[in-house]
Amino acid sequence: MTRLPQVVVAATITVAPIATLAETETDSLPLEGSTEVLSFTTDEGSWLSIDVTPEGDILVFDLLGDLYRLPIEGGEAVRITSGLGYDSQPVISPDGERIFGVDQDLGSLEIGKLADMVILNSNPLDNIRNTVDIDRVLVNGRLYDGNTMDQEWPDRLPLPDFWWWDEADRRFFP
Repeated sequence: MTRLPQVVVAATITVAPIATLAETETDSLPLEGSTEVLSFTTDEGSWLSIDVTPEGDILVFDLLGDLYRLPIEGGEAVRITSGLGYDSQPVISPDGERIFGVDQDLGSLEIGKLADMVILNSNPLDNIRNTVDIDRVLVNGRLYDGNTMDQEWPDRLPLPDFWWWDEADRRFFP
């Protein structure tokens, strides 16, 4: 038995309670020669790191270097990270806003509370690269254009020049 089949057999034995779907990624690894996409489905695993949302409705866990979310009652898991990085040991902060003493202003979407948001043009669950397709940014009650970062609301203001922008050095000037 060659080394690759041994690794594949070990990987299929030590997996988690989900169904995984391999995606063909043309730009995933800078490998030379022929490569193959390995696809498998599993319903069990070992050596998993698992955390539960504060509401108790979603599990987040790692499996073979990616993070997944799964409804607490079961069902199909959804991969939330992928790529070259080896993502492991997910942790959810249960009471971050209370610990820092800002729970009256932050921590949930309610009338009268502050919310910073990034509004995307594309769904990041379809492709993580969609996180850079930004339409608008809302920070401290101000709305900004995602391409220019000009303020759009409550007043229209252009993005101010930063101190490191130097017209002579085009590397740092937009």
